[in-house]
Amino acid sequence: MFKTLTSRERVIRTLKRLPVDRYPIDLGSHMSTGISAFAYWNLLEKMGLPTDHIWVPDAVQMLAMVDELVRQRFHIDCILLEPPWAETERWKSMG
Repeated sequence: MFKTLTSRERVIRTLKRLPVDRYPIDLGSHMSTGISAFAYWNLLEKMGLPTDHIWVPDAVQMLAMVDELVRQRFHIDCILLEPPWAETERWKSMG
């Protein structure tokens, strides 16, 4: 085995089909790898984190943007590099 890789090293090595310390984890680096805003709400509640700041960049699919605290907790290696829209609103659950 070798040293623990950084997220960047892990992803690059995986794309090059080289050995890695573990598989890269992706949650939200693209809309197709996102998490439902409803599931994300439940996840934040279970983690004891506030649910009043969920950003939903894709309201059609109701996908939430994953916050840094969640990315750190689950050792997520990939992030969305698309800048947020100028006109966004925070989603508030009715429940």
